[in-house]
Amino acid sequence: MAESKSEQGRSPRIDIVGGGVSGLNTGIEALKSGKQVRIFEAEPYNPTLAQNPEQQRIIRRASDAGSAQWYPYVEGGLNKGEQEDQLQWMEDALDSYLEREIVEGYSSAMARRRNFELMRDAEPMPDYLRGMLEKFGPVKEFGDVPKNPLEYSYGYDFTTLAINSPAMLTALRQEFNELGGNFVSKKIESADEFYELPGDVLVNCTGLGSSELFPDTG
Repeated sequence: MAESKSEQGRSPRIDIVGGGVSGLNTGIEALKSGKQVRIFEAEPYNPTLAQNPEQQRIIRRASDAGSAQWYPYVEGGLNKGEQEDQLQWMEDALDSYLEREIVEGYSSAMARRRNFELMRDAEPMPDYLRGMLEKFGPVKEFGDVPKNPLEYSYGYDFTTLAINSPAMLTALRQEFNELGGNFVSKKIESADEFYELPGDVLVNCTGLGSSELFPDTG
């Protein structure tokens, strides 16, 4: 992300590249805090693509297809302060989803689902998972696990939010529009083009496409 100073007395302008779930959530939060927001996307969003198997190859963003589940994860190698920051971000994100769960439009995009995290060797259950996943505990009866081809003998059993990504995109786009956000149909193809955007704050939310925008030359 690159940031520059806005003119005094003018609401900061945020330019976000990427119109997936992360880009839309970022834009919505910025709009709620009084910012002006534009989201740049490679092409206009077509919700029918995610519903038509014959056109799946045309899908341009990971958020267009499939489903996702809420499962928090703290990266290894972080110091205590960084871990606390990451946990706070995850708690804030979960609160945001739970607030939307009862809102018309979002309710059809989310459902509670039982799931499992399986492993070969027993590991201590991270305490932070207990506060963010419902009915969280060790797997007691592996006969309950529907798919266990490698015959894992340890694991966690929990209930979490399952998210229908295309339905979530539709709801997020509607909220973004209602809050006064703007979409720009333009593909940003290089880091130079990204940094030339006129926004006071630039945010890269291209996800899997970030490697095209910022190639790893290492």
